[in-house]
Amino acid sequence: MDGKKRLGCPSLRWLPKLGWLKAGISTLKQEYRDIGFFFKTDTHRRCGLIKRLQSGLLWFGVLLVVTASWGQEVVQGPGEWVTPIFRDIRDLPQADEVDNKLELPKIFIKRVHKQKLAEYDPRRTSEGAVTIDHNVSDFSVAALNLGRGFLGPPRNEYDPPDPDIAAGPNHVIVVNNDDIGIYTKDGARLALIDANTLFSSDEFIFDSWAAYDNWEGRFLVLFARFNNSTSQSSWELAVSRTSDPINGGWWLYRVNGRTLGSQDRNVWPDYEKVGFNRDVVVLSANMFGFGGGFFGSQIVVMSKAQVYHGQTAQRYDFAFQNDVTAQPVEMHTQSPDEDVFYCITSSANSGSSLTLRKILGPARFFADGTPPTVVTEAVPVSAFASPPNGRQPGGSIDNIDARMLNATLYHNLLTCAHGVAFNWNDSQGNRGAIKIYQLEVSPTQPTIVRQDRIYGAPGYDYFYPAVQINRDKDLIISVGRSSSSPATFAQALIVGWRANTAQPTDSVTVRNGTGTYTGGRWGDYFGVGLDPIDNRTVWTVGQAALSTGSWELWTQEVSYIRQDVNGDGCVNDLDLLAVLFAFGLTGERPEDLDLNGVVNDEDLLIVILAFGNGCPQPPAAPSNLRSTRIQRTFIDLAWDDNSFNENGYKVYISRDNEFWVEAANLPANSVSARIQPLFPNTLYFFRVQAYNDQGVSPFSNTLQLQTLP
Repeated sequence: MDGKKRLGCPSLRWLPKLGWLKAGISTLKQEYRDIGFFFKTDTHRRCGLIKRLQSGLLWFGVLLVVTASWGQEVVQGPGEWVTPIFRDIRDLPQADEVDNKLELPKIFIKRVHKQKLAEYDPRRTSEGAVTIDHNVSDFSVAALNLGRGFLGPPRNEYDPPDPDIAAGPNHVIVVNNDDIGIYTKDGARLALIDANTLFSSDEFIFDSWAAYDNWEGRFLVLFARFNNSTSQSSWELAVSRTSDPINGGWWLYRVNGRTLGSQDRNVWPDYEKVGFNRDVVVLSANMFGFGGGFFGSQIVVMSKAQVYHGQTAQRYDFAFQNDVTAQPVEMHTQSPDEDVFYCITSSANSGSSLTLRKILGPARFFADGTPPTVVTEAVPVSAFASPPNGRQPGGSIDNIDARMLNATLYHNLLTCAHGVAFNWNDSQGNRGAIKIYQLEVSPTQPTIVRQDRIYGAPGYDYFYPAVQINRDKDLIISVGRSSSSPATFAQALIVGWRANTAQPTDSVTVRNGTGTYTGGRWGDYFGVGLDPIDNRTVWTVGQAALSTGSWELWTQEVSYIRQDVNGDGCVNDLDLLAVLFAFGLTGERPEDLDLNGVVNDEDLLIVILAFGNGCPQPPAAPSNLRSTRIQRTFIDLAWDDNSFNENGYKVYISRDNEFWVEAANLPANSVSARIQPLFPNTLYFFRVQAYNDQGVSPFSNTLQLQTLP
């Protein structure tokens, strides 16, 4: 749940502006307008309408209160200790025995849960962490490959689902509002547990999130809890005792949402997330007052040494009062000498920078009590703006705003993504696109922006990107897409971005939509999870629209198949010969490209079909050559850099568009040049070309310009 969804406000875009009052009133009108249809709808829709009415009334309370003052930008301090309880989920009833038979939303219902059948011994020895070699693979050339796929948890009484996913050695956990599905990797459902049942609560529990901590071999499942009548709230955190989520048991922590350090703020967490590094687990949320007002983002840091062993755990709190949705990073690698945790934030409206919070010394605090420090860095990026609603046949889809949607880290590369507006100049105006960043981070050095790319396509709207970086620095992105023309119902896609390439090049639809979605809000996010077996494979969850006007969740395994046998970055004769000479051999071999245990025809076919991939080649051509300033004796030019392997750029000039001379030679990554001296009132032609050791690119477009008189 986030402030714009559960409380009915149309967007967190209202936060920096006084226009939030008008938005809230408009939404409240819509809540009551829907009540006239209440008795004409099915049970699911009726539940939603009651929930929305309740939300509308709460919104009215928000409208009567002045937004809280900001105070300091960062507030921090130690908080209360939290005592867990142990839960064996094998003793719990299945969600489809409870949730899907309700006729009212759970906020109005007192639930009677079955008693535990037997006490499980919580002293069972943990299976421990999965040991992974985190080195970057030598096999740098790869192709996107789909593995197993299956439906996720079914629709319950809540729209939208807000799905997320986590993958362990033998299990996949898929969560939604508000069920927890546990599956084998072949798609067999082992359990479907309602969050209220797991946390023994009849209050409002919402906004699912899941992760797998590859450092310690533990599943993390997180929800938020909210009770408006008692003004109580919390993060509801479940931690598996082992990597077996069925038989290993879980520790449950109820982390008070009202407090910041020792201060009671009368607030509740929304849009909560979980992250981790080698030593700590971190919870986050947007904080809203029970009496109204937005209080920025808060994170809670806890020691894994305490939490993962079921001990009473201390918390350390930070409030970032100028942030909307501070995403805690899932840090899959960390240098031995570093004690740092990262949070990344973008504006929910528009901006040209990201806010990176470096929390220094979180592990040391739990070791000797030394308070952590926060270093805030504004990371410049290309300008972005909040996306419009997605178009679909017969309507539109509310696809949230430009807040950051998830963040993961591998090899000091922090990768994150969000939805933005982009105009493809196709006479359709702004469309929803996704913006993907790859930042090289360090506790002590300024951040380097390695990638800052827009991905999408003319005529389509893209939304809810969830991005995962793997051990080979490949990116796998789960994303939604829709269009009114060509008619495309909301569908789930996978986008691949191979390491050492300039931009995403691979995409595949994993679940097609079959009808117009009528729920308005599509959700808050999709999910990705890194498989700890190889730290290459990624599991994704997304949703597709159904002909009933509702949605379904689809879980997909995806990876990049290695194609380069000898690791020289080029698929050529040497790789082909290597496979031929190893043909028929078994075991772990570099020639076994599909990892099926034997070098056979399939590996040979991989090399043949990929022949030439990754081999040295000239750079891609620059594009969109344009002028940014024209004067009597000089002209400023700019262009788009589409290459990742150029040595530099050459600008050429001509008076007749036939005879060309070199006007400038610029270093790699250049995107602009001033050409001078020129004659006044004279016509010139310009074009740009990239070059490297392998040759030159095609020319950019030719630009015709005349200097001022």
